[in-house]
Parts: sequence; C-alpha cells; structure tokens
Amino acid sequence: MRAIYSSLRRSLFHCSSPYPYFSGESGGGGGTHRRFFHLNQAAVSSLQLPKDLLALVSSLSENPNNPKILRDIDSILLRSHLLDSTTSVFLLRGLARSRKITRAKILLSSLKQRAKIPDPFLYSIVLQCLLPHNPIRDVELVWNEISGDHSASGAASFVVHFCRRCDDALDVVPLCRRILSCRWAISCEGYAAMISALCLKKNPNPALARDVLKEMLELGLKVDDLSYYSVFRSFCKAGDPSGADSVMRIMGEKRIHDMHYLIYADFVYSLCKAGKFREARKLFDKMSKRDERRNEHIEQLGTTPKSPLKPGRRIIFQLSSSKLISKAMAFEAYFRALCSSGRLEDAEILLKEAAEKHVEHEVCVQKSFINALFCSGRHAEAIRFFEAEKKKKKKKKNRYVYVNEFADSVISSLCKIGRVEESHQLLRQLVNEGFFPTASIWNAVMESYCEVGRVDEAMGIFEGLNSGDLGSSVRPDGSSFSIVIHQLLSRREVEKARNVVEEMVRRKFQAGVDLYCELVNSLQSCGRFEEANYYLNSMIESGVLVSYSQWEVMAELLIKGNCDP
Repeated sequence: MRAIYSSLRRSLFHCSSPYPYFSGESGGGGGTHRRFFHLNQAAVSSLQLPKDLLALVSSLSENPNNPKILRDIDSILLRSHLLDSTTSVFLLRGLARSRKITRAKILLSSLKQRAKIPDPFLYSIVLQCLLPHNPIRDVELVWNEISGDHSASGAASFVVHFCRRCDDALDVVPLCRRILSCRWAISCEGYAAMISALCLKKNPNPALARDVLKEMLELGLKVDDLSYYSVFRSFCKAGDPSGADSVMRIMGEKRIHDMHYLIYADFVYSLCKAGKFREARKLFDKMSKRDERRNEHIEQLGTTPKSPLKPGRRIIFQLSSSKLISKAMAFEAYFRALCSSGRLEDAEILLKEAAEKHVEHEVCVQKSFINALFCSGRHAEAIRFFEAEKKKKKKKKNRYVYVNEFADSVISSLCKIGRVEESHQLLRQLVNEGFFPTASIWNAVMESYCEVGRVDEAMGIFEGLNSGDLGSSVRPDGSSFSIVIHQLLSRREVEKARNVVEEMVRRKFQAGVDLYCELVNSLQSCGRFEEANYYLNSMIESGVLVSYSQWEVMAELLIKGNCDP
C-alpha cells in the first residue's frame, strides 16, 4: 500500500500542495500531520488528491489505530462535503483497506445525500471495496443502512445495471460466482441480465450461464425463452454441440417446444465448427425435407420431441417433422456454417446445386462466400465475385442495400490483409456511383490507415464524414470519434484530442473507459492536472465507470503508467 501511494504522490498527480494541511506536529509513525480543523472551504474545495491526503491514508494503513492519524481522518470526514468525487473514492479505498468500515459508511452516506455519484457505483463500493468477500446479505444490510431504503434489493438493481453496461463477460464472472455461492436470490430480471451478459458480451462463458439457468430452476424462478436460447446459442458459437445439446435437454424436460428456425441454424454451425461435418450434413438433409401436404413457405419448425427423450442421442435429431422449414432456409444455414468453418470446396458445390435448383437465397449467403474466399487467400476471386453480384443487383429494388452489404465484407477483408489503399479506392468508387457506405465501413478504412502510420489520411476521412463530403446521409459515429482521439493522443496533440472528446460528448456518443483513461494520462503527463481531475470526476459522476472494480483497474493503470522509470 505504501509503495502504491508513494508512486501515486510522486508521479500520478505531482501535486506539491500549496496548502499546509499537515505541516507541523509529528503523527507518530505516520509522518508529520496537522489536523484538518483549521481548513477553510476554499482549500478543501481545491483538494484534488494532494500528496498530503494520500500520505495520511498511507500512514493509516501502517498505523490503523494511531489516535492522531484517526483524528486527522475524522476532521476530513467532518468536511467530506467539500471533497470531490475522485478524492472521496480514494479516501474510501484507504479506509476500506485499513478496515475502518464505520468511517467509510459515514463518507458513503454523505456521498449518497449529495447525489452526485450514481447509486449503482456507490453500491459497487460496498460490494467490491468495503465487503469484497462477505455474503450478499451483509452487503444488502450495509447498503440499506447507507441509503435508508429497506424496501428494495440493491443487489438486484445493481446486477441489472452492471450486466447491461459492461463490455466483457470476464467482468461479470466474479459477481456471478459470488451470487451463486451465496445462494442469494435476486430477481428474474437480474438472473436474465447475468445470462445475457455471459452469453452476448466479449469472452462469453456459456458454462457459467448454464449454471445461472440451473440456479433459477432450483429456486423455482421462471426462465424466459430468450435466456434458454442465449445459453444454447453461446454454446453453438463456441463450437460446443454437447453443451448446446445439454441446454436443449433442459428445454425438452420443461416441455418448451416452440423453438425458431435459428435453433437448427445455430446447431449446424456448432457441428461444423467442431469438425463434425457428417452430422452437419445429416442435419441439413433433415432440414431440407419437404412435406408435400403443406405449403413450401412454412415459418416454424416442428419441434415436438418424441417421448421419452433418448439418452446418448442429440435431441435435435429426435424432433418430429410435423412442420418443416423451406429448402432456402436450410441451404442458407448449412452454407454459412460451411463457409465459417473454412469448408470452401463443399460450400462451392452446395452453391452450384442451389443455382441448378433455382433456390433463392439472401445477401448473407454471398457475404459468407466472400469472407470465406478472403480467408482462404483467394482475394482476386472474392473481388470478381463482388463485382459480378453488384451487376446482378442492378434491377433489384433494394440494390443500394445489397451493394452496401457486400461492400462491407469486401472492404473489411481488404483492410485486414493490409490493402487499405485498394479499399479506400473502392469506397470512393461506390460513392461516385451513387451508393452510400455506412460509417462503419469508413471506420474500417480509417483504422487501417492508422495501423500503417498514415494518420493524415485517416484524419481526412474523419473530416469528410464530419462535413458531409463523403455522403449527405453518413456522419461519424462513436467509433469514428474514438479512432481519431486515440490517434491524436498517440501523437501528443492533447488539446485537439480534448476538443474532439467534448464534441463527442455534445453529440451524445458514449466515450469508453479506455479513452478517458488515456486522455487523463496524457493531461497529467503534460502538467494539466486540473483538467485531468475534471475528467476523473466526470467518469465517476456521469456513469462512464460502471463499478468500483472498473475504477480500481483504471486507477492502478494510471499509477503504473505515470511511475518514474
């Protein structure tokens, strides 16, 4: 702890405080401190993590029962309403690490009354900072004491907020395991939010999501169909047909049979990704069968399983065939699965068969084929295929939509293989032909220019998007701003980057934690501490930081990034 705060004092904020807060009497093993009783309001309101306060907290960790240090802490708490949000959180961390929970609760109550920091963030401080290892029941008791509201579960609302706002399933795992280990029932909405985050965010964890689903069933809570499907699909995307089958078995036991065509499509993909191509072909043949007694364009699958379910055999093959999907839908699912798994030769044969049988298919089929061609190194063929398809769509009613869909795949693939100049020329050609590429396509080119060090070209694209020169219907999105800001900061053009951030906020785009962290780091490096502190406070108060654990990671990164070599 002492090393962390020493580096923070020395490097992160570089504040040699102009106010003699602690000069004077010895604090007994913790350095020299003068009590806070004589602080004026102007001095405390200017408190931006000065080295004296951090030194005091560091001394507290080494001497947690020293009466003089505790008196100094108490004097600060008497004026805690004058501290900014960043300083308050650092002080809370110091109190929690020294196990001064009562004092931490006093400060949290003050922050709650001031209502500048969102409640979910304050709750996360109790959960992840004050009581990081306690049962959820203890956390709820402390939160109720701080908030004065005993009518609702703070855990349930925090879980929903956290799971919806986080970007990575890895962030959800500790919270999820803690709730499961405590056997603390939150709410159906909370459990559904955890399942969704574990399945749909980066680094999905379908096995843990299945545990959450089972927990709901054991507690007698109703599981919605979307939660079942999310876990099932997450297993499929991971190439785990056995895991997907286990979820289908739970659904079969619960007699949940109203499943969509996507169940079949996802399972075919899972089989191909796992290398089980014979099974995938067998399932495709099952999907392709046509019931002559019914119309060809049937919307739903027949999914009533034969009873009882046979162990050792995949449930998807035990579904009856009372209602069948169209051949076009079966072809699309199987073709895309083959392309995604690199079976390009099989996909080409299937494409020829479909053409001979005049099977209609959507644009996603061509996109899958283009991506597969690029992945196999057949770049020239992919571009020829794109040009041929573009000509075919001339008479289509939604020609512009079709071409933009194709262009997205071609240009993104060209960027991935480093042919950024060619991708840019193709984009310009599309604009000249009257097409309107989306901002995401331009972003791919911008990012590729940045990766090869051609930042000026990237900035030119951003300015063109901003002014409307690249199409009257396209404007920069949040990703466009982020790309430009990161590049400006890497070139040490801090003032320009700060102005772009402000413009981004004015346009209601959400700046991410990484972006703010880099901006704060850059501002501190060039001595603009007041502005850095402004953005640190803004991250907490605006809700950019979803939880205390996220703030903790950011703080440690800032400390390490600013330590003297």
